[in-house]
Amino acid sequence: MVIGLKKFILKIILYGLMITVVAVIQASVMADWKIYGVMADITVPFTVIMAMRHGYKAGMATGIYLGMLVDAQISTMGFNIFILGFLGLVAGYIIDLLFRRNFASYILFIGVGITLKSLLSWMILYAMWNDVSMTVFMSKVLPEIIYTYIVGIALYGTWNLVRSFYKLKNEVL
Repeated sequence: MVIGLKKFILKIILYGLMITVVAVIQASVMADWKIYGVMADITVPFTVIMAMRHGYKAGMATGIYLGMLVDAQISTMGFNIFILGFLGLVAGYIIDLLFRRNFASYILFIGVGITLKSLLSWMILYAMWNDVSMTVFMSKVLPEIIYTYIVGIALYGTWNLVRSFYKLKNEVL
């Protein structure tokens, strides 16, 4: 019983560190990798990966914690917590019920997730600035969706490569 609890606590600490690293990468590295002023959002692909690999509870927990870290950095408290938590819950639940855990379902949920997040942020955040034009959509939102989609595919490949190299006895990763 004690060994199982220690393993569980170690797993939670490992996931917490991974999620924190993703938030730091999003804030620092991805900010430097802008293409024409557009930054990819790796929080959505990572949340979908966790939901696919570990189910809807882990997906929701990842989304809430990652959203909290991202919201604390950009001072929009609550927006990313809600969107990423909801995405992790729905992606994990739907994949458990209807889909297989494969590349095609990952691509589908990244596309749906980043599109919904980008459209909601466009409608809410740009509406506050009274700049809800199609120019903003075409110059900021649509390229962000495409860029995140491409980075998400690379993240999925990297995740699987790391898992294959460091596959532990009881799948800690």
